[in-house]
Order: sequence, then structure tokens, then C-alpha cells
Amino acid sequence: MPYLLILAPCVIATVKMVIQGQFGKRNVKTMTDVAFFYFGIFLVASLLFSYRIPSADGLSWLFAAIFGIFSATFQLFYTRALATGPISLVGLLVNLAMLIPVTFSAIVYEEPITPLRACGILLILVAFLLSVERGSERRRGSKGWIFYALVTMLANGACAIVQKIYVKTAEVADGQSFTACCYLTASVICLAFFLVAHARGEAVNYRIGKSFFGYVLLLGLLLGGFQAINTYAVAKVIGTLFFPGYYGTSIILAMLAGVLICKDKLKPRQIAAILVGAVAVVLVNL
Repeated sequence: MPYLLILAPCVIATVKMVIQGQFGKRNVKTMTDVAFFYFGIFLVASLLFSYRIPSADGLSWLFAAIFGIFSATFQLFYTRALATGPISLVGLLVNLAMLIPVTFSAIVYEEPITPLRACGILLILVAFLLSVERGSERRRGSKGWIFYALVTMLANGACAIVQKIYVKTAEVADGQSFTACCYLTASVICLAFFLVAHARGEAVNYRIGKSFFGYVLLLGLLLGGFQAINTYAVAKVIGTLFFPGYYGTSIILAMLAGVLICKDKLKPRQIAAILVGAVAVVLVNL
């Protein structure tokens, strides 16, 4: 059961990443584009479980609001990173956020890190070092995707910590009401960002038609389902198992999706990163 709770959000997150990356590369040119796009996605994700909002208590709203702020930051910068960088490597860098909640869980909640799990975490870092771009490859990333990916990684880690504290603090961690409240907050933040930018004369660079609404609806449903399952999983699986398992598996799926679906061109050392990462995922789940 713990392994299914780890695998399910990984698969959903990877599917969402590929769809989001395709939209981003075709349409996203500015943060204003991203803000309006994610206003719709967050709103759909919130409406999916809106019937649970009246049952949310003050504590749930507090953590959901904080999570919503970090989540809005995460998705704004994530979409820009996917739009300007190679999907496989963006996914890898973003998922290194694993180290933040794993360290937090081990120190604050004294959740154990077994020797095999520690080896797996180290191998995930090795996979990262094998995959990073160097020299002329970095110059190709002149659009700043590494910066966007780093901000995304930090926001991702912050989200995981907030979620961990919530499920440890709340008497009953309700993933559905938490999802509805946090993404309602995030949608308001994105809408405010867009309205300020629009007042300054910035407009979206894509046509708002059937294709746009199709992406928004699909990604909103995926995001809402992902977060509800993820919150439940964080409550049921110890952090030093869940976070390495989730982020490690996500790294492998992101790189495979980048190569097989998005046609990212990887060098031999980056292919080696996939193999090392696969071994790491097995070790953190033992």
C-alpha cells in the first residue's frame, strides 16, 4: 500500500508536467501568461473539491493559505522553467527538493533514515550531478530556465514542509478540503498578479479559446486529484520513505518522459543518470 501511495502521485505529476510543458513551450512568453493560465488551473482544482470548503476549520485554512502561496510561486516559476528549458532536466532539478522535507522529517519528527535509504538518497544526488549541463550547454539556457527551476525547487520543498506540518498537527488531515482551500488561495494570488500586470499594459500572448480552456480543465483536474492523493499519502507514509520515493521516482519518470515523449536529446552521462536514479529509487523503497 505505501508503494502505491508513492507511485500514484508520481504518475499524475509526470503526466501533468508533460502536458504543462507542451502548452508552455508553445504559448508562454512572460510571467503574465503563466499567471492567467494558472489562475484557471488553480480555480478548477479548487472547484473539484469545493463542497468540502464549508467543513474546513481555521487550522486547515491557515496551512492551506500558506501552502497556496508557495504553490502559486511553484507553478508560476515551474511553467516558465518548462517553457524555456529541457523538460527532463527541469524535472530532475525541481525534484531535488526531496532533500528539504526528508531532512525536516528526520530532524523535527525523528523519522528514521535506514542505511539503504541513505544510499539511495546519495545516488539521487549522483544522478543529478551526472545530468547537469556544463560549458556550452549552459549557454544554451540563456533564457534563464535554471533560475526558474531553482526557485521552483525551493518552493516545492516549502510546500512539502507545510503539508507535513499540517498532517502532523491537524486532528484529521482532510486532503480534499485542504486541496480546495489551498488552490482557492493560489488562484486569487495568480489573478491578483495578472490584474496588476494587466493594469501596467501587459497582455497574454496566446489566444483564449477552446484549446486554452481544454488545457486549463485537464490540468486543473490532474492537479486537484494529485494534491488530494498526495496529502493523504503524506499523512500515511513516513516522510523519510515517502519523499525520497516520490521525488526519486518522479526524477526517473520526468527524464523518461522528456526523452520518449518530448524528444529531449540526452548525452551518455545523462542516460547514466537515469540508470543510477533507477537504482536509487529501488534503494529508498526497501
